[in-house]
Amino acid sequence: MKKLTQNKTQLIVNGDNDSPSNKPFGCFCLKASLLLLFLIHFNSVSFSGDIPLNFQLEPGYSNIFPGNCGIDGQSSSMCVIGQGSIDPDTTPFYQGRVSIDGNNYWHIIVGDPANGFAMESYVPVSGLLSATGGKPSDFFPRDTDLETVSGNGWDPLGLDPSRNFDYTGNGSADPTKVVLRQVMGGIWDADTQTWSCGGEAFCSEFLKEEMAFKPKITQTINDVPGMMISDFELDMSSISYNDDSTAGTIKNTLIITDPDMPTPYPNAGDFDMMTDRQAGYSTVTGGRYTYTPACTNPTTCWSDGNIRDGDWDFEEGSYSYVAGDADPLNYEWDVYWNPDQNPIGPGNEAKCDSGIITGTCP
Repeated sequence: MKKLTQNKTQLIVNGDNDSPSNKPFGCFCLKASLLLLFLIHFNSVSFSGDIPLNFQLEPGYSNIFPGNCGIDGQSSSMCVIGQGSIDPDTTPFYQGRVSIDGNNYWHIIVGDPANGFAMESYVPVSGLLSATGGKPSDFFPRDTDLETVSGNGWDPLGLDPSRNFDYTGNGSADPTKVVLRQVMGGIWDADTQTWSCGGEAFCSEFLKEEMAFKPKITQTINDVPGMMISDFELDMSSISYNDDSTAGTIKNTLIITDPDMPTPYPNAGDFDMMTDRQAGYSTVTGGRYTYTPACTNPTTCWSDGNIRDGDWDFEEGSYSYVAGDADPLNYEWDVYWNPDQNPIGPGNEAKCDSGIITGTCP
C-alpha cells in the first residue's frame, strides 16, 4: 500500500449512500459513504508506515466508541440506536481511532468482503466534531430525541424533498481527505487477507490509496456460462486533484465467446478500447477533472459558526471537468436504496415510524 502524502490535519469527509450497519446512538452508516459521527472516547492504536486497507481490525480498536459491531463475531455495548434500542440491521460495522506517523485518523469498516461487499476508509481526526457536511449529530443531553442524535442518519438519502445535501451530507465530501477501498463480489482469502475477482460472475473495486491522488476503478463481468467477458479499468492513481491535463490509463474490453454466433462473424461483439483509441476512434478524458475545496479548516466550513443552533450551512467544494459535467450535489441518492435489502426503509426515521424504536422518537 502507498503512504499518505496529504496534509492530515484538515477536514473529515462524508458521503452517504445505502444499507446501514449497527448504529451507535442512531448514527447511520451507508455503503459507499463515509460516516458523520461525534466520537467521545480517545484511546487509539498507533503504528507507522502504510495504511493497511485490508478490512482488518488492529488490537485495541474495540475500545474506541462505538468500536466493533458484528465483525468477527464481536460486538460492543455501544452498538445500539436511540437510548439502547437494538437495531435489526446486522451489517458488520466498525469505527475506531488510529495514529499513523503521529497523525490521528478515524478508521471505518462497513460490511465483510467474504459476504460480497465491504468498504474501508481512513479520514483525519478533527476533535469531537467531524466537519463533513450534513446535519450534525448532538449527543448531549443524553435524553435528547433520536432525530437530534442521528444527525444525517435520520434521513440519509433525502427521501423528504425538503432535505437536500445540507441535511444529508451527500456530495459534500472532500476527496482529498480520505483513503478508501470498496469491493463488491469477488473472492476474499481470509488467510492471506487478499481480495480478487477470481473468475466470479461480477466483481468491482474502488481503490484510493492516497489522499492527494485520484482512485483506481476496476470492474469485471463474466457472464455465466462464459458467453461474455467484460473487463474495465480506469487508473487515475497517479493524478492529483489539481491536475486536469492528465487522463487516466484505461482498459476497456468486451469479448463474446458465444459458439452459436453465426459465421462469418463469430467475434462480432469483441471490442478493445486500446485498439479503438489507437485507430483514432476515441478520446480518453477520464481523470481530467479538478476539485477545489471550499474551506481548509473544520471551523471555517460552517458558514454560520454555531452548528447546533439550527441555523447553519456547510460550505462544500466543487468539481470542474474538461469534458462534460457531473455535480454530486444534484444526484438522486435514493436510487441506491434497495427495498429488498432494507425493508424497513433507510434511516432512523423509518425505524421510528415502524415502531422498532420507542421512547426516543420525536
